Amino acid sequence: MKKLVITDKPMEIEEHLSFWIDEKARTLILPDGRQLRITRLDTYWISAKDDDVQYEFNRSDGTLTFAASTTKGNVTTAVIGSGHCENVSAAKS
Repeated sequence: MKKLVITDKPMEIEEHLSFWIDEKARTLILPDGRQLRITRLDTYWISAKDDDVQYEFNRSDGTLTFAASTTKGNVTTAVIGSGHCENVSAAKS
């Protein structure tokens, strides 16, 4: 997963992001236990929010994108990222 932080100098950071989808409870949970607020959960897409971060997961091709922006004083920082997700539970079955 690649994350691009745009400040006065762009930085590219690679990080791993894991999450669990509970279809019955309609929740998406991060490894630290935080539950994201689901705004869309259907056969093709999952949309969720966590504070100022918006996540979009394309279930058809496994693509996850996210974006956020924060402003402190007169400085705004934008964070955007995308990557491909693997279904680990399907691999273990």
